[in-house]
Amino acid sequence: MVHLQKAAVCILFFYLISIKAPIGPEHPECQKPFNRARLRWCPPTRRLPPSPVRTREWSVRQANGGDRAGRLEIFYKQTWNTVCDNGFGVKEAQVACKMLYFYNSTAFPVGSFMFGPGGGEANILLDNLVCEGTESSLANCNHSGVLKHNCSHSNDVGVICKLDDQLSLAGIRRIKNDMGRVNINVGGRTSSLCGNVTTGSADVICSQLKLESGAALITRASTFGPRQETGFVMIDLNCSGNETNIFACDHRILGISNQCDTEELGVVCSNTNVSLYIVTVTSTAYPLLEGTNVTLKCENALADERADNYTWPETAGGRPVGEYLMFDNVWRTNHRKNVSCSVKYGNGLQHGHSDSFLLEVYYPPVITMTSDVATCSPQTAPHVCVVTRGHNVTLLCQAKSNPPPVSFKWFGKTSSNTNKLNIIAAEPTADDGQYTCVVETRRVTNDQRLPLSSDYQLTLIVQYPSSVLSFKLNAEDNKTVSVSENSNVNMTCVASGRPAPRMRLVGGSNRHELMSRAEGDIESHEKSRELSFFMCKAQCEDSGDYTCEVDNGVGNVTQSVMLLVTCAPERKSSGVEYLFIDMQSDNRNLLIEMTALPTPQVTAVTYQRPNSIERLRIPLAQTSIHTTCFANPLSPALVTCNISVTQADRGFYHLEFSNDHGNLTVGFTVITEGMQAVSVLQHLSKCWK
Repeated sequence: MVHLQKAAVCILFFYLISIKAPIGPEHPECQKPFNRARLRWCPPTRRLPPSPVRTREWSVRQANGGDRAGRLEIFYKQTWNTVCDNGFGVKEAQVACKMLYFYNSTAFPVGSFMFGPGGGEANILLDNLVCEGTESSLANCNHSGVLKHNCSHSNDVGVICKLDDQLSLAGIRRIKNDMGRVNINVGGRTSSLCGNVTTGSADVICSQLKLESGAALITRASTFGPRQETGFVMIDLNCSGNETNIFACDHRILGISNQCDTEELGVVCSNTNVSLYIVTVTSTAYPLLEGTNVTLKCENALADERADNYTWPETAGGRPVGEYLMFDNVWRTNHRKNVSCSVKYGNGLQHGHSDSFLLEVYYPPVITMTSDVATCSPQTAPHVCVVTRGHNVTLLCQAKSNPPPVSFKWFGKTSSNTNKLNIIAAEPTADDGQYTCVVETRRVTNDQRLPLSSDYQLTLIVQYPSSVLSFKLNAEDNKTVSVSENSNVNMTCVASGRPAPRMRLVGGSNRHELMSRAEGDIESHEKSRELSFFMCKAQCEDSGDYTCEVDNGVGNVTQSVMLLVTCAPERKSSGVEYLFIDMQSDNRNLLIEMTALPTPQVTAVTYQRPNSIERLRIPLAQTSIHTTCFANPLSPALVTCNISVTQADRGFYHLEFSNDHGNLTVGFTVITEGMQAVSVLQHLSKCWK
């Protein structure tokens, strides 16, 4: 039993030793059938570097890059350290990549310009490394000694263990995505291709990018603007044009550098035979931005052909000047218009042309506003939306822009994160005010000019019916105001409403208009308005109801005040000087019209016999003469008195009408037995004093 236990411990010990140094899936041993006796472990994919807690001395990793490239760092004495690039070449890179489980792959060293310098607690572990390429670890190569160096972190080396085949086109001056500087992904960095290439390589590059490739052109990358990439991949590329990937072509990668001694590689992808392409030459990026001055240039891809006599068959509203097309303050009206150029070459027999393309112009949102309420019309200046108190309104903010609008936000007393703003049961205090709809366009990757935004401001006004705040005569807040005859009367009406109401002052016996004021405009701030009328030396006949009428189309209202101008009774002229009653007739009534306020009463009755100058006073309780006075409802100073005689002796009577301000005597004659009323009146007139 003891021997079996010792054997098991030994097997476990050797197994643990074997798994400390796993071999990568590309190692030749991993291609053989699994042999339990050799205790071999082959990970299914390239193993990521272990965490620092479990990392063994002299483990390596790639920092500040991807899983195929990055700054070379070595774990030593619990710290990740860098390596100096002095003497560090392809063989040293191959050993480093072997430690990263890349076997039989091309490896390249690269300076710190690509993946940056190390720092922090990192030391420079190795300098002047010299490897044969067959070593399994950099520790087995010759070097100056551990932590012995004469470098700074600006000399930290990086390694590229495998080039990515991901291509892209770039250039701030290009106007189409099917042209530009040819870039390749290196460890998460974008580098440019530089070197010697054949004509067929353009077709392969465009095909690999899934762009039109039937007649692609190689051109100068510098025409697409200053480069923004990191480093150059130096390559000799010879493609027939039928390959699907540049690495399927006959190629040779010379290394990675921070400068290009030949021409950088640019392409124009197309299915048609074109020799011209169009780029921008101003600082404005493409698409063009509304409101900027822009110049386009017609570029010649055939460098060995002298080109002159440039023309622009399609200008999109620009101004052609030779090989240039100028836009002074490009506008949204230029958007989606065709542009193309053509040229004659030096011999005059050959012509070149470009593809026609639609010009793209970025412009901020152009906002229009609509509503479901007829009185709300914010799309016209001054952008006022009117809604009646208690009603609902929905405002719809719509916009057109390039790029298209994606964000709508409302700000105000009510807010919304959509293009709709709903106001329920509108009230002046709660809902009046400024509202703003802010619209933003879609963002486009890496374009710092975006998003573009616009805002639209409107004023919401809640209208409500007009009302009379006060209507006063001589500043008295009473429903009835009394003044003496020949007094001045000042009438003032104060009203409110939205819109500001039309106002009228009417009154008097014939209800005529005294003063008026037209309806006002809708205003964002609530204001009252006033209408006044001055009556000079009011007369008794001016007594009556005076009314302030207000109407703003939403509602109307009136308020009245009774004006009483007091005066003594005074008989109105009727054209009949003498009054008489014939006791033999059926009509024994007389109507007397006068002005008086208050309405007078009969206070005395006197009688004078024919052929006598003596007047007798008749007690009111004993007289058979009855008098009733009543005022006009519309004009209380206009009084009509009815004199009714039931039984009376022949002779002359007079009645005395009195009020608080004076008296009025009215006389009449009673005749009998068919006497001629005229002769009697003539006989008695000399005594009627």
